[in-house]
Amino acid sequence: MWQKEREREVERLISIVGDRNPNSYGVSKSYTSTTLSASSCSSSSSYQHSSKEAISKVIRSWASRKFMTGCVILLPIAITFYITWWFIHFMDGFFSPIYTQLGIHIFGLGFVTSITFHLPSWCFDVLMDGNFCS
Repeated sequence: MWQKEREREVERLISIVGDRNPNSYGVSKSYTSTTLSASSCSSSSSYQHSSKEAISKVIRSWASRKFMTGCVILLPIAITFYITWWFIHFMDGFFSPIYTQLGIHIFGLGFVTSITFHLPSWCFDVLMDGNFCS
């Protein structure tokens, strides 16, 4: 897969820059024979302009790949944090009214109280059934 992507990038560079020796990039001769005949006529001024254009295209494609990779990695992490935050707020809502009436305003205390009440029943269920997730 990476080889095909590399060959496409080399083909773009060859057609833009007009390189005379594409085999130095590791591209097969049959792959570049048609590209060489089309790109063999280029002047030195257009060569400089084309090389800047080629470099900017390579940098843009690299940056877009890195951006998409970052999105693919960070999106599930962000969703996980949001769901965890929502769950803590949801569980905190059960016992926080009691603590509010007592004048105690600590975030997460209702969540800890909920877990404290549910943990013994969960442990008892595991011990009696012998199943961890049932």
